[in-house]
Amino acid sequence: NGLFLFSASGGGFRSFLHQNTDKNSLINNYVRRLLADGKGRLLIGTQEGLSVLNLSTHEFENYVHSPWDKNSLNQNSIHSLFKDNAGNIWIGTFFGGPNSYFAYNTPFTEYSTRTPGISLTNNVISSIIEHEGVLWIGTEGGGINCIKRSAGTRTSFTHDAGNPASLGSNLVKVIYKDKKGLIWVGTHGG
Repeated sequence: NGLFLFSASGGGFRSFLHQNTDKNSLINNYVRRLLADGKGRLLIGTQEGLSVLNLSTHEFENYVHSPWDKNSLNQNSIHSLFKDNAGNIWIGTFFGGPNSYFAYNTPFTEYSTRTPGISLTNNVISSIIEHEGVLWIGTEGGGINCIKRSAGTRTSFTHDAGNPASLGSNLVKVIYKDKKGLIWVGTHGG
């Protein structure tokens, strides 16, 4: 039911809700992911697009898919947000694959099952992390895709019933890198 900001000094919550009559309000009240970009903005992934909240002014900018704009989001339902070491923002969508928004005002870039050379195994993106310059992209149905952007290559890890050292399931829910650099993967199959 929207976004809420807790004020420790005031002891209460301030709500930010979608208003049909205000195109600069939160894009949708079903909030899935939050990410501070380090530049005074909070990115809010919702069921119907991306809202970016200026933390000083509390004003929103909204981004949605437009079939007429190849540089828009490729899909509105956002499931994952991640900031890589270079400051680029990665937006994982449901069926659209990940989109990237580079640190230096550029349009969105799509990575999906249709991307030449680094085609993903699935477009439902559940989690994104970066490890040693490689993006690890968890999907719901296609396992893990590892994209080495500098080389323009992709490798994948999937479940193999005959191999106990493979992923427990191709339905990846979360990927986490701990302080020691170990990568943990949570799936529907353990």
